[in-house]
Amino acid sequence: MSDPDILHLITHAKTLIMRQEGWDEGIPLSNEQAIELSRKMEAKTSHPINSTELLKFWNAVPKHAFSHTEILETLASFQEYANWEEFVATHQMRLGSGQNSLSTGLGSSSPTTLGVGQETLALLQKKNKQLRTIVWVLGVLNALLLAFLLYRIFGMEG
Repeated sequence: MSDPDILHLITHAKTLIMRQEGWDEGIPLSNEQAIELSRKMEAKTSHPINSTELLKFWNAVPKHAFSHTEILETLASFQEYANWEEFVATHQMRLGSGQNSLSTGLGSSSPTTLGVGQETLALLQKKNKQLRTIVWVLGVLNALLLAFLLYRIFGMEG
């Protein structure tokens, strides 16, 4: 997954939290909001996040967001995901990028397979196989329909 894809997912995670909290999207996080969110995150995930660090992360230039591994993990936990990798796997598929090997943006740009999210990956692979089967069946039916129509149009004249 490329850096722009990871940045898109980070932005998506922030947007989901802003909606959840009823805050205006696209407006920088205020000091008070950072303190409130920090407290809520710690209460829900048991991971203390310094409100100043959260504020820096939230309003940071996007390329600096990768260095905040702990915050990414806590953002995912706060939204009921086991970890950042599971968040990436779930939302990458929803946002239209279907890869079986995912890069989380944590530590390196090389693809990593899911740890805790192996069940999620297996489910996605099963769904992918089912979709391929459906597409194949529809292709065969389409070919049969075309053959029938061609027969009806050209085959009855002779």
